[in-house]
Amino acid sequence: MASDNLNWLAHLPEGWHPLYRDLVVGLADLDPDIVIVQAKQKFGELRVYLGKYHLDAEALIRTAESLSQAMCELCGDIGERRISRTGWVRTLCDAHGGGFRPAGSAPSREYRLARRARSAFVLWPGGAGKTANAVPKALTSPRRG
Repeated sequence: MASDNLNWLAHLPEGWHPLYRDLVVGLADLDPDIVIVQAKQKFGELRVYLGKYHLDAEALIRTAESLSQAMCELCGDIGERRISRTGWVRTLCDAHGGGFRPAGSAPSREYRLARRARSAFVLWPGGAGKTANAVPKALTSPRRG
């Protein structure tokens, strides 16, 4: 079963491949019948889901998930969680972090306005299925000082 678990490498960023391989080996040492039903990047973190709960396996998975939060998805170097202008969260090193801001910093004005407009479109009464023109202009246009 451990070899089947390696099939999820195709769904993971290349920088995390060694981390995931080590996790699969550790899981196979615990129990060769452990089956990974999904492995992916979500919110800049490695996520691994098992077919059947296994306490010791969960501890290994949480450790790998923790390590992935400080490992560049693209090259495996030391990285940090970063956010793009459109809200995508990834864990990247300084060399690959162009166009992203650190996750702890304040969002740009453009991002805040776009997010506010998107929220207004979804929450506006009768907004489901309507065009962007259905959003009141006051909610989507920049404020004038």
